[in-house]
Parts: sequence; structure tokens; C-alpha cells
Amino acid sequence: MNASLDSVASFLEVASTLSFTEAARRLGVSQPSISRHVRELEALLGSQLVSRDRRRVALTTKGRELRARLAPLLAGVSSALEEAAIDARSEGGVISFGCLSEIGQHLFTRLLIEFQEKHSGVELKVRFLGESEIVERIREGTLDFGVTSALTKSEGLRFYPLLSERIVLVTRTQNGAEPRIPGEARFVGFGERDTLLEPFIRAIAKKSPRSKSHGAVRISTVNSHRAMIEILLHRDSYAALPYFSVKEWIRSGKLRIVLDRPVRNALYLVHLENDHMHRRSLAFREFLRERCRRAELE
Repeated sequence: MNASLDSVASFLEVASTLSFTEAARRLGVSQPSISRHVRELEALLGSQLVSRDRRRVALTTKGRELRARLAPLLAGVSSALEEAAIDARSEGGVISFGCLSEIGQHLFTRLLIEFQEKHSGVELKVRFLGESEIVERIREGTLDFGVTSALTKSEGLRFYPLLSERIVLVTRTQNGAEPRIPGEARFVGFGERDTLLEPFIRAIAKKSPRSKSHGAVRISTVNSHRAMIEILLHRDSYAALPYFSVKEWIRSGKLRIVLDRPVRNALYLVHLENDHMHRRSLAFREFLRERCRRAELE
């Protein structure tokens, strides 16, 4: 026969109040339940713990000894449960997160789903924004975390290196060898000036003795990685893209890497300086840093 926590709690409440009626009221159970719990404990120990008659309730010597041993233990259990409840409440809540749409769609959406599976009490609000808007919203306090590719000199912000994107020059698989003359190749760029594409164009130009006399580089510009990939799949073009964005297309055999030079684009996790972050925010920050370290190796 094993003593239950109910039996221990009932005995300690009787020992504290010296009243079965008052013990039942405090624990929110019936008086017969209190009596049964105490009898169960006495049967287990083979000793009478409580003596009572019509006028009063008293502890026996064994009862006083047991109370002295059990009271600190039950207090410790209650304290541990209360701390656990506080921790659970602090881990729940809302975290707002902002990042660029391209890296968000190809990497962070997957990581955020993984985080929420492990922390079901946390609600994530994700916004795809431009870099300047991400930083501004963090300063305003309308975003908790953001991901940027530039370190902004500003008091009150804290930046953590998150990952270094591997940038590759890609084209559709059936295209020939890498272009020798930039003017003969069609490139697809991101926005008006694609800084990720420029190092690849310079590298190709160095290999071509005719490049200096050739015309300007032909670059079609679009505003999303998905649009760039769509053009690559249907036209003889080349584009510089993060490996995260094209990994599945390369594995499927529809795109191939033309140049894989040491071109990197650093990304940083940013939030307001705060020495007393909620437990949920600390968990989120460390999760992202760890998972991004692993993502670089995948």
C-alpha cells in the first residue's frame, strides 16, 4: 500500500488546524475524505497519528514526528509547482518577428513553425518587411525581433550574427557553360542594383579578353527571388541567389550552379537591448541562433 499526496496533504492540514472539519474546508473536500486519508496513512505506517474524541483533536508522538518530517517536503513540492506555473506563464504570450520576404519564405517560415511546435503557448506574429522598416519598428517597440543584412549604428539595439548566406550564380540545367563575355549573357537582377550579382559579373569579365570592348551588361530586374527563378527556368539567363532560395531547384535538377565563389551575405538578429527579457523571448532568440548555425551546414 502506498501513501498518496492526498493522504499526506490531509494529515498535514489536520495537524495544522487540529480540526477535521477545518482541514476539509481548506482543502475543498468532504470531512469523510479527510478521515479516510488519515486512516490510510496510519495503516501504512502501523501507528496512530491523530487521537480525537468529542471535544478535541490531538497529534500523537508519532504524529508530531511525522509532521516535522513531512511539512518541509510538502512545502518544497508546492514551491516547485508554483515556480513551474510561473515559468509556464512566462513562456507563453506573443512574439512579433520581422524579416525580408525572400529569406522568410525560404528559411524562417520553416524555423518558426518548428519553434511553435516546441512552444505551443507562444503566438508568433510574422511580418515581411524592408530592412529599414524592420529596424524602425523594433525601435518603436512594435516588433520584438527582426532579421537584417546590415548593422545599424544605433544605441539601444542589439545585433547577433545569425547566419552567412551562401550566394551562388545559377542558370537552368540545359544551358551551356558559364558565359565568357558579360555582354553576351543575359542576367536577372534583384531590384535596380543587385549587389550580389556584381562580384560574379566581375569574375566572368576577368576571364574574357574581349569584355572591355563589349557593350554594357544586360540585366533584367525583378523584385522577388521567385520571379527570378521563374525567368531562369524559361530563359537562358543567369542570376545570383542565396543557396537557400534555390536549393530545392538544384536538387530537382532544374537549375545548376554556374559559379560558387566565396560570396557571402551576412544576416543579423536584432532586438531592443533588454537585460530582463521574458523567458519566451530568450528561448526564441537562442532557438533561432542555434537553428541558423545548423542550417548553414545543411
